[in-house]
Amino acid sequence: ISDRMKSFGEFAPADTFVLHPYGRYCNAFKFVGETDVFEALEQVKKSYRIDDRRLALRGFSMGGAGAWHLGAHHPGVWAVVAPGAGFAETAEYQKLGTNRAKFPAWEQTLWQLYDATDYAVNFANVPVVSYAGLDDTQRQSGDVMERVMRAEGLKLPRVWGTNVGHKYTPEAKREVSAFVDAAVARGVEKFPRDVRLTTRTLAYPRAGGVEIIALEQHWRRADVALLDTGERLAISATNVAELRVARAPGSQSVRNLIINGQHLTATPEISNEDWSVTVAKDAQGRWFDVAKLSQRPNALAKRHGLQGPIDDAFMDSFLVVRPTGQARSEAVGEWTSSQLAKATNDWRAQFRGDARVKDDSQVTDADIAAHHLILFGDPQSNKLLARMADKLPFLWGPSALQVRGKWFPTSTHAPVFIFPNPLNPNRYMVVNSGFTFAAAGQASNAQQTPKLPDWAVIEMAGNTLALADFFNEQWRVK
Repeated sequence: ISDRMKSFGEFAPADTFVLHPYGRYCNAFKFVGETDVFEALEQVKKSYRIDDRRLALRGFSMGGAGAWHLGAHHPGVWAVVAPGAGFAETAEYQKLGTNRAKFPAWEQTLWQLYDATDYAVNFANVPVVSYAGLDDTQRQSGDVMERVMRAEGLKLPRVWGTNVGHKYTPEAKREVSAFVDAAVARGVEKFPRDVRLTTRTLAYPRAGGVEIIALEQHWRRADVALLDTGERLAISATNVAELRVARAPGSQSVRNLIINGQHLTATPEISNEDWSVTVAKDAQGRWFDVAKLSQRPNALAKRHGLQGPIDDAFMDSFLVVRPTGQARSEAVGEWTSSQLAKATNDWRAQFRGDARVKDDSQVTDADIAAHHLILFGDPQSNKLLARMADKLPFLWGPSALQVRGKWFPTSTHAPVFIFPNPLNPNRYMVVNSGFTFAAAGQASNAQQTPKLPDWAVIEMAGNTLALADFFNEQWRVK
C-alpha cells in the first residue's frame, strides 16, 4: 500500500484506470484472493464508467501467477493478459518429480483447480503475452505454458529481458505495452465466431458466450468448440452433460445447431442482452433442447457455485455455527471444539479477518439465506445438524457412521464434508472443517491447493484420514 501511495507501479498507460488489488494474503489471487480481485473491480465500476470490453490483466512475480490463473480461468473477461514471471502450475514449479507419489490421489487431482496448464486452450479466446528475464528462474511459467499451448495448436508470444533476472527492462516494458495497447484498442468480442473452452470443474465454466451447465464427471477434462457460420452453430462437446450458448440479439444461427454431428432445431430464450439456447444429453446420449421440456427436473446436482470441493465454501459469505449442545461423546466434543478453534484461528492468521461465528441457537432464517454454513459438532450437539440429519449424504447415527458400506464408530471417527445445505440448496453447508490448505499457506503460494476433496472420514485421535473422495455429479457417495 505504501508503494502505491508513492508510485504508479510498473505500468500506467494514458487514459486508463489502473487497479492494484491488495489481496488479503499472499495467495496469488487464488481462493478468496480471486474474490478480492472481482469485488475490487466491481467497486471501481460503481465509481467510474469502466469499459468492460477493454480490461487488461497484468502482473509480475506473484502477480504474474495471478495473471496466469485469472487469465486462463476467466478468458471472457479480459481484452488481453500479460503475465510476468510467476508460476503457472504446481508439480513442475515445485520440482516434485518422483515425489508426487507422496501426495494423495485426490490432492493431485485438485491441482487441476488452479493449474493454468490445464486451461491453456482458453487462451485461444484472449490475447496473451508472457514476459521474463532471461536469467530469471521464474521464466519456467512461460516455458511450461508455451509447451502446453503449442500442443493445443496455439502460439504464446514471449518478451524477454536481456541480461536481467527477476525484473523488467525498459525495452521489454515498451514491447509488452505495445502488445497490450493494441489488444485493448481491439477490445473483447462478446460473441466471437470461434470459441474454444476447456475446464475440469464447474467453478470455471465460461468463454465467449458458451457456458457449461453440467459435466458428465468432474475432474476429467471437458471441452467445447463452437463455430458460428452465421446460419448455424457447429459444436463439439466432450464430457459435457448440459450446455448454454448465447449469441447476439437477433442471431438466427442459435436456432440451428449441429452438436457432435446431431442436428437440432432449437427455440432460443430471447432477451435484450442475448439470444440463448440450452441443450442437454438424455439417458441415451442424444442432445435435446431444454426449452422443450414441460417441466425441469429439480434433482440435486453439481452446478456452478455448488460443485465443491470443501474450500469452495470460503469463496463467498460464510457463517461459522458453534454447537451449544452436548456431543455424543466427550472425544467428539473435544475434537470439534479444537477444529472450530483451528478454523477461525487459521482464517484470522492467513486471511486477515475475523470469521463470523454464531451459536446454533442464534442462527436465523436470514442467516441461512445469506451465508454458507460452516457447522461444527454432530447431530446431537448442533441444532442445525439435527434439523438436517435425515437429508445428509451419510447415515450418521448415534453410535456409528456409515460411508461406502463401511461402519465407523462415532466415538472415534467423524465426517468432514461439503454439501448443498438442505435448508437452502442454493448455499453450501460444510461440516467440521475450515479451509483445508492452512499448513501449506505458510509456505510458497504455489503450494496453496486444496488438501481435501468433497468428503472425508477422520479418525479423531490422530487427526488421520480413514477415507476421502469426491461426490458424484448428483452429490452422492461414489
